[in-house]
Amino acid sequence: MPEDTSTADAKRILPDDSRIQWKDATSEKGVKFKIGTLKPLDSDVAWGNEANIPGPTKGHTSAIVTHDEDGIYWPVSTAVWEKPAQRIQDKFDIEWYYLTKYKGFWYDYVLHIENSQNWSYTFYDETGDGYGLTTWRTGDHWVCYDSDKPTIRRIKGTS
Repeated sequence: MPEDTSTADAKRILPDDSRIQWKDATSEKGVKFKIGTLKPLDSDVAWGNEANIPGPTKGHTSAIVTHDEDGIYWPVSTAVWEKPAQRIQDKFDIEWYYLTKYKGFWYDYVLHIENSQNWSYTFYDETGDGYGLTTWRTGDHWVCYDSDKPTIRRIKGTS
């Protein structure tokens, strides 16, 4: 019998809230939203695990690269991890994502990404509003927001 991953996926939306650093932010149109990233564990600092400590990613060049990709279609789903199109993986180093409705939280929608390089992203919904997210470490990041049209349609990024 195949394992039911829906529960595991749903838990990945927001792990133990005490493990997430939350920051208030304002969208390009002046709307409040929140961004989150996992806090480093004490063991990460003690052992010098650079993958979980804020700072430049190993091997990342200092050259500034900017990408702007229109025609994205990341609709609200039921918290199922999606692999982005290869062009998004190649340009933005986003390995996985999902966008889901999440009742009982500060905001109605949660965009969860997992990245493999540090970027400053802006995710645009169908209203054209942009939600900024700077990733100082690789791994899990959250953008929590409200929108009448929450589907992500465009990504801008600077490395």
